[in-house]
Amino acid sequence: MLENRFGRFAIHGLVRILVGFNALVYALKWLNPSFVELLVLDRDLVLSGQVWRLVTWLFIPFDAHPIFILFVLMFYWTMGEGLEEAWGSFRVNLYFLIGAIGTTAVAFFFGGAHTNSMLYLSLLFAFATLFPDFTILLFFILPVKIWWVAAFSAVMTGVFFLSAGWADRFAVLLLLGNYLLFFGPGFIRHTRERSQVAARRERFEDSLPDESEPMHRCTVCGRTDRSDPHLEFRVGGDGNDYCAEHLPGRTGPA
Repeated sequence: MLENRFGRFAIHGLVRILVGFNALVYALKWLNPSFVELLVLDRDLVLSGQVWRLVTWLFIPFDAHPIFILFVLMFYWTMGEGLEEAWGSFRVNLYFLIGAIGTTAVAFFFGGAHTNSMLYLSLLFAFATLFPDFTILLFFILPVKIWWVAAFSAVMTGVFFLSAGWADRFAVLLLLGNYLLFFGPGFIRHTRERSQVAARRERFEDSLPDESEPMHRCTVCGRTDRSDPHLEFRVGGDGNDYCAEHLPGRTGPA
């Protein structure tokens, strides 16, 4: 198991560390807006020797007003703490590593400048999957369950995915590859189990007798327990059903 072999290398509190660097970079950006340009992930600049960009893009903060960025960083911190409590440090590290590899692959396949926005989006999806009822105060006022925030983000991502070209679709799959690897098998297994349960229920219902069909029908007169609920029926020696009036061997009316 990977955790048994490499667990000792896991960075405890990884998201807290990233949040701290995001806050630092935001402060430096406030002093010098062009500072962030030195950090973005750009294939051509990496190949020209600026290899630090393979790491520093992780520290680029969300571009927002100082009050809003405080909310964003607190939100990241909360999600990171929740994931580490649920998964442990190693799995959180692995989740971020796969996401970082996906973003780097996109940068090298398609070029352009890249930040960590999709990586943190995958963090949101993971947290909402594990804690769907967690409530946040949107803009510090409106209580909203994290599941709805993630669902809205997923819809917007899905709209882009469906309207984009194949190259951009492939990029989205790579960018969210960590989420798909961690949660995709569970979703597939859950869907398969639900399908199997539905199939077993259908087979059981098909095996039940049709309530519209009578259980007894007199071989002589054709009356049934449906047409005459008060009529008594017996099984004759020949194995056929007979009403009480036509039972073989009976000599007179009931």
